Amino acid sequence: MNTTQHKSLAIKAAINQGLLNEDKPLIALMNIHGLQKSVNDLTEAFPDHFKHCFAVKANPYLKFLEVLKNAGMGAEVASSTELEISLNAGFIVENMVFDTPVKTHQEIDRALSLGIAFNIDNFQELERVSDWLKINTTTSSIGFRINPQIGAGAVESTSTATMTSKFGIGLNDSGNREKVINACRKYSWIDCIHVHVGSVACPLSLIAKGIRAATNLAEEINENLNKRQITKLNIGGGLPVDFTQDEDNPSFKEYAEFLRDKIPELFGGMYHVTTEFGRAISAKNAITIGRVEYTKETGGRSIALTHIGVQTLVRTVYEPDYWKRRISAYSSQGILKIDDEIVQDIAGPACFSGDLIAKERLMPRLQANDYIMVHDTGAYHFSNHYQYNALPRLPVYGYTIDKDNKVSFEIISQGQSTQDVINDYS
Repeated sequence: MNTTQHKSLAIKAAINQGLLNEDKPLIALMNIHGLQKSVNDLTEAFPDHFKHCFAVKANPYLKFLEVLKNAGMGAEVASSTELEISLNAGFIVENMVFDTPVKTHQEIDRALSLGIAFNIDNFQELERVSDWLKINTTTSSIGFRINPQIGAGAVESTSTATMTSKFGIGLNDSGNREKVINACRKYSWIDCIHVHVGSVACPLSLIAKGIRAATNLAEEINENLNKRQITKLNIGGGLPVDFTQDEDNPSFKEYAEFLRDKIPELFGGMYHVTTEFGRAISAKNAITIGRVEYTKETGGRSIALTHIGVQTLVRTVYEPDYWKRRISAYSSQGILKIDDEIVQDIAGPACFSGDLIAKERLMPRLQANDYIMVHDTGAYHFSNHYQYNALPRLPVYGYTIDKDNKVSFEIISQGQSTQDVINDYS
């Protein structure tokens, strides 16, 4: 069964089993077996001294995280809430990393008391951690997050290694390199260097350049201190995802081979290496399906008015050139439509004219009660919910397909009822 057939089978089953209908016009489906395969592909691509943590910000649903935990991943968290969600999902502290540039005293205490790996963002935070350690002990690995200041990918808002990025210590700013080395000399508990260049549209060469800068710094620190104090490297995530096709491009294996060629030190066992992939794990393992409520012609333009819009595809609506998504058309019975293509806009339900998930898209003619399926929505669609017009979160289901093509569903999230949204504003 190819990927298109796999998705079509899931959509048809969702309709037949009553998950999609007039009263339930918008849902998301997560491919559980696909998610497990993504984790397996990742772990098989790298040696055993690599530890892989999922960037929880990409998809923080508890039951989703439980699947990843059971598949062998750790968790990278960027807020106190993500930390608690991950603990509730069953991740052990030895397989967790805490990253945020605005850690409070309480968050520092919580993470270090638990023994979660911890990356310091700036020199003021360094002093807070130092003060905490004067009266407490921890089993946490503590590192510096550095900004290699090597530039942006195609999407500047998701690039974290620009000259003025808010993340980490600017390695090329005057005196900072020496300050990092001196801090490591002063504080023997610093044992890690962390770098994350960005995601979506950062080429492998740019990502590798950032990791090379972190590796070189680790080597320089150890040489200056005349000991191997830095024994860990956290190389972040950021593997680009190709949203134009079903296949992974690049694959984890291709990425590992690229890094092996450019930074062989990562693979020799001298350092324990942590990764923080999010989008590359989850993006292609979910789809979002919404009903077409109406279609009309306006100014010579065909427009389909649907239930999928800015509430779940906020980046696509506001930056369509960077966040374009493939869209497939299905009949009300869940049959893939492939004929009668016309140019049409796909509009969402929000009350502003820019709520378009596709503009002038050539695709099969949509009719009222058809469904559209948006591909590759497993990352940053559910965590970026946009509650304009008090639109509720959509229900999310995990699904599996057995050898007899029977589709089984389990609830990942019930979504929000009208009362749930009212409570948010009360």
